Amino acid sequence: MFCIKCGKKIEDSQQFCIYCGAKQPGSFDVQKTEEEKKINHETGEQGSEFFHKPESFQGSESSQGSQSSLGSESSQGSQSYRESESSQVQQSSLGSESSQVQQSSQGSESFQVPGASQESDSSQGQGSLQQPNSFQQSAPYQQANSYQESAPYQQSNAYQQPAPYQQSDPYDQTEFSYDNPEPAQAQLLDTPNGGSKKRSRLGAVVAVLVSVLILVLILVGGLVWWNQPAKRVERLIQAGQKYLAEADYDQSILSFQKAIEIDPKNADLYSDLAGAYIQKAQTASDDEKVKLYKLASNSYKEALYYDEDNTQLVADISDLYVEWSDFYIDQQDYDAAIDLIEKGLKIVDEQVLEDRLNELTTDSFDSSAPADSKTTDSKPTTNNQSTTRNHTITNNQPKSPVSLFVRQVENTSFPQIHFYASVLNGNNESVDNLKREDFKIQELQADGSIQDVQIDEVYQVIDSKTAYIDLVIDRSSSMSDSMMRQAKNAATALIQNMKDGNQVEVISFDSYVYQDYPFSSDLSSAIFSIDAIQPYGNTALMDALYTAVYNTYKVGEGAKCVIAFTDGEENSSNYTVNDVVNISQSTGIPVYLIGIGSGVDEYSLRDIAQKCSGEYYSASDVNLEQELSDIYNNIYKDQQNNYIFKYTSKNASDTTGARQIVVNMSDNSGYTGSCQKEFVPVAQTAIDANFGFDVDNIIPDSSYRALTNADLEGLSLAKLRIARNEIFARHGRLFKDNLLNQWFYSKGWYLQIQPKYSPSEFDRLSPYPISTLENNNIDLIIAREEYIMNYENIFPNAGNIPLSTYDVALTKAVLQKALTQVASYPQTSVRDQNIAFIQNAIANATM
Repeated sequence: MFCIKCGKKIEDSQQFCIYCGAKQPGSFDVQKTEEEKKINHETGEQGSEFFHKPESFQGSESSQGSQSSLGSESSQGSQSYRESESSQVQQSSLGSESSQVQQSSQGSESFQVPGASQESDSSQGQGSLQQPNSFQQSAPYQQANSYQESAPYQQSNAYQQPAPYQQSDPYDQTEFSYDNPEPAQAQLLDTPNGGSKKRSRLGAVVAVLVSVLILVLILVGGLVWWNQPAKRVERLIQAGQKYLAEADYDQSILSFQKAIEIDPKNADLYSDLAGAYIQKAQTASDDEKVKLYKLASNSYKEALYYDEDNTQLVADISDLYVEWSDFYIDQQDYDAAIDLIEKGLKIVDEQVLEDRLNELTTDSFDSSAPADSKTTDSKPTTNNQSTTRNHTITNNQPKSPVSLFVRQVENTSFPQIHFYASVLNGNNESVDNLKREDFKIQELQADGSIQDVQIDEVYQVIDSKTAYIDLVIDRSSSMSDSMMRQAKNAATALIQNMKDGNQVEVISFDSYVYQDYPFSSDLSSAIFSIDAIQPYGNTALMDALYTAVYNTYKVGEGAKCVIAFTDGEENSSNYTVNDVVNISQSTGIPVYLIGIGSGVDEYSLRDIAQKCSGEYYSASDVNLEQELSDIYNNIYKDQQNNYIFKYTSKNASDTTGARQIVVNMSDNSGYTGSCQKEFVPVAQTAIDANFGFDVDNIIPDSSYRALTNADLEGLSLAKLRIARNEIFARHGRLFKDNLLNQWFYSKGWYLQIQPKYSPSEFDRLSPYPISTLENNNIDLIIAREEYIMNYENIFPNAGNIPLSTYDVALTKAVLQKALTQVASYPQTSVRDQNIAFIQNAIANATM
């Protein structure tokens, strides 16, 4: 049998447990009669006793054995209870898993309805307790007959009387209840000694926690005080001033910017930040200097907004604009200096700025300026120099000075040359009604010789039939809905004011470039295309400008210009500033640029416009629609007032050497003035130079017809590569290769595709847009490319045809093989040139 106190096995005849000393109830020698056994079996009393017995073992804290006897699915525990007195059971009896015992005894469903609820327990899947008879048949429990035959166990009341179990043993200091058995460890905690120790430890823990809490509160309070906004701003100001004294301008600027983030309405902080920008500008490059002056100006504007009555701030702003204008004067850019002072006067009406403006616009200042400087209109100084100022030159009789400026040279019909020039008086107004005999034209050749030319025609554009304007619209996400609406309205107003016969193209740009409307005289349809433009993405300004100039160049003869506006800095183009300047100068097409708001790089845009024979204008985003409309109308009016000059060049043999057109007012004109403009007889665009050919499509129907090897015969590697990528381009894909992007941006059909996708965006499209037929054609082209590189001459015509940049856009290994092949060709000057070209490509190849 088992001890009712500790659960350990003892002899049936022992009245006291040899382990814990607990007295065992009743006499175990008395046998039930057969009739009593039968009654107990039929009424289920025996089953009731059986389900109550484990509770006595719970008191001994055999967690695993107890769980098994209560219906747990732990086979390990069941085995420990049923077969042995393992060390696990002994450890459990010392209270090692008391929490599990308590939970099991209180929470198991088998205790809800003892005895009679065994079938219900079986439905709940309670392991070995599904049938009580199985316990009676189990060998280890056959010994339990002594329990069944013992008189005290015939009455359940015996377990409700604690008296027989009260012992002087320490384990019996608390009352034991079979209805709510507690582990032995819990009983020991209630003894005086155990409770005292716990209370002592608890008090110590509480004291430590209170001390820690007080320390944390002190630290938190200190941090809160330290991080008060006013304190942080004060420390940042001190840091900014310290860095400024040490000439660490970047750290100084950063400190003031962080202070502004905390206190964005503090005028002094903006003023300090402006001062840091100005000091940094003293040692910066020219390009950086202008940007820093602009940042300082914006900071001062913010300061003035929050403290408009600060006289010292007003004086500081005036000093900035005077210093800034000195920078432009040093560069002899008087137009920029005048524009700048006029902007400053709109911010602060100070006498010092008025004085500077008067100084810049007086005759005395003009007479001291270089002969090729300008007055009030922004004119490029590169390759287009006016040699008169606003002063009178006497030649037998007084003559009125005029400013001449060549805007565009049309060389598509060389040796016939058409160029467009403005003639402005001292009030910056067009001089009208001039005739052919009022001008004299010469050509300055590349070798320095000068040739007089016969003028065929001279008349104003307003009297011509056709003029072409390419309107470039910024649709990047930085354009707010309001700005976009005003810009559309201004563009619409420009088109409505254009005369019949004029043509307009509409190009828009974000991260990519789109041809929203090709050149056409149907101006009403152009307006509809403008209405459909929606803002999105980044700013690919250079790509848009290059595309516009290229398209305008190809459209036909006539007065041409590109007008573009943007509200942000370039950040997404494949073409560079030099690419745009080169194509503008090569084709002779002027570019007018309009910067909106304070987020543009005015210095860079002004420089591009001047180099492209155009002008730069600044527009406020406050009244954008009106300002854009005024600028558009001024540009259009100036273009209409330009004079068209036509003559035939005497030196028709040299088509590559740069030459200059020299325009003078004739002696009999009553005016004095001259200018000159450099041009190249035959324009060489980057498309021509880089690819050596220019067609719309290599294989136009490769997306709709299965190709054969015969379709690919005779195509070079460069053309095969374009043909392969044409298939992707038709679905709006851009490319990682800038040359490919440049090629497709020169194609009207590609510009009209919307939307466009970056390579990664395209690869994520679902469903994938490339059809099975297109995939098969791509594979066929790739196979042909590989065959050429492995088995044929890579550049078979390199002995007599110059290679292009795109021809050598190959891997280093392929180029080295091509070099060996070309070196074996018969020696010619073209071959030697191509060898050097291939060698250079190998040196620059990245793979």
